[in-house]
Amino acid sequence: MQWQPDPPRSFLRNHFDVIDSASGSFTVDTAGRTISGYADHKGGKLYFSATVDTAIAASGGGGTGWVRFATGANQQVTLRISTSWMSVAQAAANLSQEVGGKSLDTVRDEAQAQAQWDTVLGKVRIEGATADQMVTFNGEMSAWYVFSAMGFHPARMGSTDYTIGAPLFSKATISLENGHTLVVNAPGVSDTNRYIQSAALNGTAYTKNYLAHADLLAGGTLSFTMGASPSSWGTGANDVPPSITSGTAAPARLTDKATGGTLTASGENGPGEARDKLTDDTSMTKWLTFAATATLTDQLASAVTIKQYTLTSADDVPGRDPKNWTLQASNDGVTWTTIDTRTNVDFADRRQTRAFVVPGTASYSRYRLQITANHGAAETQLAEWQLLG
Repeated sequence: MQWQPDPPRSFLRNHFDVIDSASGSFTVDTAGRTISGYADHKGGKLYFSATVDTAIAASGGGGTGWVRFATGANQQVTLRISTSWMSVAQAAANLSQEVGGKSLDTVRDEAQAQAQWDTVLGKVRIEGATADQMVTFNGEMSAWYVFSAMGFHPARMGSTDYTIGAPLFSKATISLENGHTLVVNAPGVSDTNRYIQSAALNGTAYTKNYLAHADLLAGGTLSFTMGASPSSWGTGANDVPPSITSGTAAPARLTDKATGGTLTASGENGPGEARDKLTDDTSMTKWLTFAATATLTDQLASAVTIKQYTLTSADDVPGRDPKNWTLQASNDGVTWTTIDTRTNVDFADRRQTRAFVVPGTASYSRYRLQITANHGAAETQLAEWQLLG
């Protein structure tokens, strides 16, 4: 559909015409100042809906049509138009939602912003993808999908490595912000050939099943040979990502050693807010003492190594939360060793659990929490105290 104004004269007339001898329809609502219709295009109908801000004086035509405006000297007519492959009504809805009452300058500025967005999208160039894959990739905003489609993903949060999976496309080129370019090649990849047989990084055989962040930032070429069956690639003892645990045993979950011990407290508000509420495994109860400082002691059945401990704030009055404290340990109840000290600790929420790491590997049978200051209240309280080992 073409739209072309006549040369300047005492009135302004605009022509609407379908292109390439295609058929179409053209309708003018003079009172509503709207122009709508469709043009046959490549087997489908491209519908349009337009509005003008000047009264329509006359109109005529069918597939090729014209609209005349009675304008004064140098008067400007603004036409706003939108299209749809579904219907005129959808084109009108698109016009309302996307253009509305925006001025030409606003639309132009947004188009420039769109160009900037297109530049960002162009940082990843895909080759060898099907039409459906391209639609999915270009329409996907989630980082997990983009990473996975490239063939690697930051599966271990907090680390600097990326676990390698199967790339989705035969070639992807990534323009990095540092000016480097990373190319991922996987010729022959398909729903059948989805298993990595071998890999090379910048022409050198690569057996690790993960990439370091530094490797990605350096750019280069990561190439995969794909096959229809699983292979032994990436299965060597030195090919797996570094572990946060040592040895070959499966990681063991820390357990609470405080439960079952003998608790003593410098004060409590029993029985509803007594010391036993500290180790009842629920933050719905609490221990409270009518003092700004307090001492809590837990004597365990045997000596254990504590790797972390947690404190959980209670349900009300933030001023009662502990602020400064020391954690001490002993095997005889006489000689105490300070194993952790904290100051100016804040609990931002009610019933918030905060964990604290305990350095060292020594085992003790008694642990003592000495709260030396709270956040200003006359009372001190906690919902839970855990000793994790």
